[in-house]
Amino acid sequence: MRKTIIIAAIFIAVSVLTAVLLLNTSENKVKATIFESDQELNVTVMNWKAKLNEKKGIHLLYEKYSETRYEYWLFFNQNDNKNLYQKFKMDVVEDNGVVKIRINDVNANNDNEVKHSFAANFLISNEPSSIEVYYNGEQQSFEMTNIKTGDQQIHTKFDGKFLKLSKPVIVDGRKRLLPMKDTLEQMGWEFEMSSGKITITYHTPNSSLSHYLQLQEEPNLRIVDGILYVHMYYLGTITNTEVAWDEDAHTINISTEEIDDNDEDWNVFDEDESELSDKESVRVNYGKYGRSATLQALSKLYQELEQEGNSADDVLGFYPMDGHSGYFNTPMDVVAFGSTGMDGAHYGFLTDFGMVADLEEAPIVLVSPMDFDQPAVVVANNIREFIRIVMIDSSLLYMGYQNEQDYLEQNAAPEYESTQEDLENGRIVRERLEERLHPPVIQDPYTYSEKVRAERMKQIIVPTQDELGILNEHPKDAGRQHITIVLDEDIGKRELETFLSNATYASKLALFRDYHLNLERFVYNEAGIDKAILSEMKSLGLQDEIARIKANRP
Repeated sequence: MRKTIIIAAIFIAVSVLTAVLLLNTSENKVKATIFESDQELNVTVMNWKAKLNEKKGIHLLYEKYSETRYEYWLFFNQNDNKNLYQKFKMDVVEDNGVVKIRINDVNANNDNEVKHSFAANFLISNEPSSIEVYYNGEQQSFEMTNIKTGDQQIHTKFDGKFLKLSKPVIVDGRKRLLPMKDTLEQMGWEFEMSSGKITITYHTPNSSLSHYLQLQEEPNLRIVDGILYVHMYYLGTITNTEVAWDEDAHTINISTEEIDDNDEDWNVFDEDESELSDKESVRVNYGKYGRSATLQALSKLYQELEQEGNSADDVLGFYPMDGHSGYFNTPMDVVAFGSTGMDGAHYGFLTDFGMVADLEEAPIVLVSPMDFDQPAVVVANNIREFIRIVMIDSSLLYMGYQNEQDYLEQNAAPEYESTQEDLENGRIVRERLEERLHPPVIQDPYTYSEKVRAERMKQIIVPTQDELGILNEHPKDAGRQHITIVLDEDIGKRELETFLSNATYASKLALFRDYHLNLERFVYNEAGIDKAILSEMKSLGLQDEIARIKANRP
């Protein structure tokens, strides 16, 4: 199969743009073959080039046949919409193991020299230590793809200059790892490692700065084939530099000055807002929903009983609340309604991102803010069934008893013995609840909550990290596959935007739920993540959920 290096210049301009290729090779045995049309290219290269026709920049494709034969292709797409009347000159040289490709603008002589696309390839006998591409004398970044694996070479810049690393950047999922010693030394740092102890030092005319690291204690360091690698963002942390990923140029940019990412959204929810009044707190908590009729009746009964010298919260295990919870990990689609008074635990209506029409129908969750991995669990189908269970014993909501016998055995020796006054208070409260609210009878209260959770699991169409899941099926998504994306601090904005443009409504809601769960845990390395998610939430009309997030943040 005939291999080539594609050299193409495509200009989108107001008037006719002229491009002519003049190929000069030096006497270092670099040869090139020119092709006049894509029909002369093999299918692999033709498909590769077709994907790049609208993508500005310099792109290389390579394949290693043996230790003495390496084949390269280059696609140069200027695509800068300038009205230029010029042609191009390109030469390829080999200089002490470094392959240098130079492309220069040259004035065109006539319109006949116009070539909107052209291709060439060259072979070299030894693997180059590095490849450099220059356009009009300035070194350029470029993509380089392995024709067999599809892997792209990553470039590294320090204060605008390319680093010549002896080992390639390693890609592990979303992580990009740089050869640590090589990178630091080219940044002007001294590097020493002995018995797993690492010392890096930077000297200035008046002082020195050193950091001491233990290899076994640093998850962002890794040894691969005897070479120590460092996570690109952690490199920025220990050297006090700005590190950013350029997806288009496939380049890691390291800078001693702050990198202008044109994003002011690192903390999009940290707005300088005054504390909410009681009225505003209720409005934020309830959003579009009106008060639950059952909860209103219950709150009124609490007040009456209190005036009579009795306590409903001693029996039911919570007292009503109207305002927002004030805890950052209360799910954003939960309307809080009752506090247990212990470790911030509270109950709320789970609206499933507004899918519930009336709070009377909403599932009830118990939110435990100290449980950071699964802060909320569903405990009842609705507020009326919830009241029946807590009238019996609120521990039935979360203890997971197997049956009545199991319940009786585990509560055979209570920690606190009820006084006669407690028993009388309980009798009065339960009688009054029966009279006013008529809660439904639960045939098996001992396994009720476990069955409720099991039934919800069957209804989930997209799982979430907190196990609440997503039940919302949008009519327009009928027949579509629900995809998911894993959030971590290394997720890229381009990857996120691609997901959002292809995801179903339910898949997006799953992302939002996972994002909120990790809101205080993750600091995203790439700018724009928070803003992209917030913008998508706004576009889907989730203003109530956004308002609760802001109100509940510490």
